[in-house]
Amino acid sequence: MNATGGDEWIQTYGGIGLDGGDCVEQTSDGGFIIAGTTHSFDFGGNGDVWVIKTDANGNELWNTSFGGGYLDTGRNIQQTVDGGFIIMGTTMSYGAGDGDVWLIKTDSLGNELWNSTFGGSKWDEGKSVRQTADHGYFITGDYTDPVRGDLEVYMIKTDEYGIEEWSYIIDHNGVTDSSSFGIQTHDGGYIITGETGKYNLAAVDVLIIKLQGVNTAPNTPVLTGPTSGNYQIEYRWNITAIDPDSNPVFYYIDWGDGTNTSWSVAYASGETMMQSHKYPAKGTYTITAKAKDIYGAESDWASLSVVMPYSYNIPFMTFLGRFFERFPNAFPILRHILGY
Repeated sequence: MNATGGDEWIQTYGGIGLDGGDCVEQTSDGGFIIAGTTHSFDFGGNGDVWVIKTDANGNELWNTSFGGGYLDTGRNIQQTVDGGFIIMGTTMSYGAGDGDVWLIKTDSLGNELWNSTFGGSKWDEGKSVRQTADHGYFITGDYTDPVRGDLEVYMIKTDEYGIEEWSYIIDHNGVTDSSSFGIQTHDGGYIITGETGKYNLAAVDVLIIKLQGVNTAPNTPVLTGPTSGNYQIEYRWNITAIDPDSNPVFYYIDWGDGTNTSWSVAYASGETMMQSHKYPAKGTYTITAKAKDIYGAESDWASLSVVMPYSYNIPFMTFLGRFFERFPNAFPILRHILGY
């Protein structure tokens, strides 16, 4: 639709079976990526995870499916930093339980790179997946208690290869809870939304859960470089900061002359950024710099005083011209060489 809600185009996808889409996101090329479930293009006859890639006008570029001999459903998808895709769904074909959370990673053309399953012995369902700042993945879904049979909020954190780093089940002891979506927050924690107290498939209340982030700001940077020099000459300064959590850091330098670097690209903790600068005039300047980690926690300022007492660009030729005007017969050979 356009900005006022009018149709720009409408597209449909599918075959003779039941096909549905559960998630769509715009991709870096301006097109769209869709995740859902197909019964038209599955191989087991019971439904497969289905992914469709389109151009900016919704014209299909390719589609692919994932599944086995039982019902497998796609629920959520996101383009990853490497240009590929991460898919969240539920599988009955693979894993250890009646249904398991299913995480699938593909390249930019939808070719599977790896997949992982998570869950217990009962029905467990994957609802959403988001890539985290460390290039891992945060998964939300539902976990079925193997004794009581009620649903519980299920959260899983993996590394970039889908290997589980930790999982967390929120058990309200008999109350049926369900999670729908979760993201990483700027403090390195997570926030999840869903429903609580479900009865006969109807949600009694909206559920919001915040997991506290454990994140420490980078240490005050070490700023090194010349403390004096000639203005209008370019010099180089170095800035280095250690992040206690080993998170990547960004650097910012204020040169003290009304200019700054803006935030840099990400550097590994302890990696040095080298930055050049040229001062336009004589003076004493205070360089200040700080670091920020990938969760937005900023360090204290570091500072370095720099004195620029004189100019390298001495107007020597102007001086010579005036000298020869004053003494036209002096140094005839030099006057000839220099063209005076």
